[in-house]
Amino acid sequence: MSRHTDHKPNPRQAMRILGLGLARTGTNSMAIALRQLGYTPYHGSKCFHNPPHDFNLWIAALNRAYDTCLDIPVADLLARAGELAIKPTPTPK
Repeated sequence: MSRHTDHKPNPRQAMRILGLGLARTGTNSMAIALRQLGYTPYHGSKCFHNPPHDFNLWIAALNRAYDTCLDIPVADLLARAGELAIKPTPTPK
C-alpha cells in the first residue's frame, strides 16, 4: 500500500481549471469527467480520504482573515499543493 507522501504532486505545475459549485449540483460528475480528461481534480470530498493533510489545508485557508469569500486563498493553497482542477469546499449537512 502506498502512502500519500509517495505521490506528492508537482507544486510548480500551474492550476488550469477552477470549478466551484454548491453541493448536489454535479460537482462530483465534473470531477470524474476532468479525471478522465487527464486532470487531477480536487473534489471537496477528498479531504475525508486524506486526513489530516487536507483538513489542515482547509483550516489554514479558512482561518485567514479576509473581507469576502473571493479573497480566501483556498485556490492558491491547493495550487501550491499541486492540484490542477479544484472542486467545492466540504459543506456542513
